[in-house]
Amino acid sequence: MVVVDRNAVVQPASPAATRLVATGSGEAVGHQLHEFVELDDFLTARQQWEEVLSKPEAVTRLQLRTRPGLGLGDPAESRVLDITIANRLDYPAVLGIIVRLRDVTDLTRAETNYQALIEYSLQGISVFCDDRVIYTNEALAQLFGTTQENLRKSGDADTMAFIHRDDRDQVRQAFEDFELDGSGEMRFLGGDGKWRWIQMRWARASWEGRPARQIAYTDVTAQKELGSQHRRENERLGAAIAERTRELEMSQQSLRDHERLASVGTLAPASLTRSTIRSGRSSPRWISRS
Repeated sequence: MVVVDRNAVVQPASPAATRLVATGSGEAVGHQLHEFVELDDFLTARQQWEEVLSKPEAVTRLQLRTRPGLGLGDPAESRVLDITIANRLDYPAVLGIIVRLRDVTDLTRAETNYQALIEYSLQGISVFCDDRVIYTNEALAQLFGTTQENLRKSGDADTMAFIHRDDRDQVRQAFEDFELDGSGEMRFLGGDGKWRWIQMRWARASWEGRPARQIAYTDVTAQKELGSQHRRENERLGAAIAERTRELEMSQQSLRDHERLASVGTLAPASLTRSTIRSGRSSPRWISRS
């Protein structure tokens, strides 16, 4: 922790803080904060610093890269610090601005490596934070037939206009609760004017310390079309089997009817003979006259 005055001049500094900026014990006192950080980072953070000064008890958070040994140390020892700045000028016990430092160098490097990985991923990736798209990779731009810049500039209304109306409610619900991870599918109107099936998987993430959502997009149009083709083939096969089954049943019924008729024709003469014998009559004879 470091305490500075309104001119950002270091007053007391903890031993841990002096180690983070690679200075000796007591050497940080009397120097301004900008002497410990990269110039580009200082210029970026200047507006936030001025806003904190203008508002009593205001707090802000940012990340800065250090200049080891006040710029005289080994650049390889530079660290990335997560810094919380709190205006306590009106606190009698402090009368200064409290600066808390946290080393996030390893985490930042891991995030940088991860960002490089997703930038060249074949899968579309975006990050949604503060109700807007703040990051997209090239694969997503190609998937939607536009540019990364256009995707980041697009608002909710612009995006929803390209989503199939039957899928819009589901997409809205997917982004309402940042505490839930999940997946879903939607139909999206591509740059070629054709509807494409997009599978989405979203998960909780963090963007510069703020809650965010990372979404992965995969084009599953080909799988959907193949599945539809299989269903149509199965339906045709099922219809053909049902038709063939009906033909076999009709053929079997016809065969049974034929056998029954043949059986009736065979039994009829035998039945007539038995009836004649029972009545005591003999078969007629032909009489020849000489």
